[in-house]
Amino acid sequence: MWQCPKCGQEFTRRGQPHSCGPYRVDDYLEGKPAAGVALYRLFESLALGIGDVVPAPAKTRVGFEHGRIFAAVNAVREARIDVHIVTSSPICSPRIRRVESLGPADHVNHFSIESTSQLDEEVAAWLRAGYRWGGGAAA
Repeated sequence: MWQCPKCGQEFTRRGQPHSCGPYRVDDYLEGKPAAGVALYRLFESLALGIGDVVPAPAKTRVGFEHGRIFAAVNAVREARIDVHIVTSSPICSPRIRRVESLGPADHVNHFSIESTSQLDEEVAAWLRAGYRWGGGAAA
């Protein structure tokens, strides 16, 4: 593990680029629409229930980390949250809006959550795949 000498955040890679600062989840959510915050909290609960997951808040998003950041809420809006999950292979689902392939085993899958019913077993399975990508065996 490498620890940033400025902010104290720990990373698996030395010199990892990041938003350096004392960021907190509550600070990120402050002033955001209540409906979006409620969706965020449910997603957070689902992500934290996957295994040994730690929230990794930054200036513009909240990541979820197990070895590496494998998922993040990138935006909290009035009636949705914008999310990505990194997996070793692209997720094939009509719910996925876009996939960024950064390498043969690094695929960033972007999607939105617009209702509590969308925080389902399918998203939980994606989170487990992301958790495995991040470095652990998912529950």
